[in-house]
Amino acid sequence: MDLDEIFPVWLQSFLFTERQREVGFRRDVEDVPCVRYDFEWQGQKVLSDNFFVRGREPHTVAPLIRSSSPSPDHILRVVEDRPGLQAAYENLGYRVDFVETLMARPLINLPPLAERHEVMLVRGREHIHLVNYIDSPDDIAARPADLDDSAIRFYIIRRDGHTVCRARSATMNEAISWVSHVFTLESQRRRGMAQAVMTRLLWDDAAAGHTFTTLLATQEGYPLYQHLGYQDIATVINFVPSFVTTNAVEG
Repeated sequence: MDLDEIFPVWLQSFLFTERQREVGFRRDVEDVPCVRYDFEWQGQKVLSDNFFVRGREPHTVAPLIRSSSPSPDHILRVVEDRPGLQAAYENLGYRVDFVETLMARPLINLPPLAERHEVMLVRGREHIHLVNYIDSPDDIAARPADLDDSAIRFYIIRRDGHTVCRARSATMNEAISWVSHVFTLESQRRRGMAQAVMTRLLWDDAAAGHTFTTLLATQEGYPLYQHLGYQDIATVINFVPSFVTTNAVEG
């Protein structure tokens, strides 16, 4: 798998769930894809633009985006990393917020299933509390429709009656799945739980007939995915206006 194949899958992940489609839509600026989210959070209106920049020079893309009347906290998700890139965007009024890595893995030669931890597959809206237990009420991972969607699978590990680890796999097309929402409670980390959840997820993706699994790795999660056999496809440097502090909207 290469960037030409994973890039549209990544874009698709931003408007994949019913909730994302309710609050988001594409509003591309010429040849720069953009997903806008328009919703209310904690009683306040939130407008957020996500621009996906690939193969463009900073001095050409920045004026183009500014002319589109972007949201004040917009994000430039730049699929590139080279000397001078950060300085060029800084000179144009942006700063680096965080860095991620697009990664992919063929669903062959999978690691053995972990026996140490019992991993549960969660389906059905009546079990939504199991998925969202480790989230704040204002930032939940799943909504009822997600648990009823056959294209989405949540996996969890429970301890003492509570969910402590979670991951999600989404079927993007017949060949490719997209992994997200991988999270372990801080008190339960470094016990192999995320690896156990991911391994079960990979085996089920393979059994479903997928050819590749894809994801966007944070710097913290990168070592786990590399250990599981994921390969780097591209670095994503996320730039925000230098006067704004932005939190990422997860795809």
